[in-house]
Amino acid sequence: MAAEAELLRRVEAPEPSPYLLTRAMAEVRQAGRPSPARFRLGAALRTAAATALVAAGVLAGTMLGGDIAEMSSKNGIAEWTPSLGDEPSLIDVYEAAVAEATGDGQ
Repeated sequence: MAAEAELLRRVEAPEPSPYLLTRAMAEVRQAGRPSPARFRLGAALRTAAATALVAAGVLAGTMLGGDIAEMSSKNGIAEWTPSLGDEPSLIDVYEAAVAEATGDGQ
């Protein structure tokens, strides 16, 4: 490993061509200048489409959530309670926590 490191130290790197240095300095100068702001129609349309999709999703979720809440409030006729088998549902856990916190569960 030491021999390889010594060999690498002895090898001289070639000098860069003057063309490369000229182009590199031109790029540095160009990067320092502010670029003009341009309106890009494609980016604006993509943003508008994404916003419309999010708004449609929120609207659909609100409508679906309102229907589910309405179903569960009709005297338990069509109550929708998500649960997995014998585990208590989220509503049962919430009601038990509220009862315990208010002292009604004693």
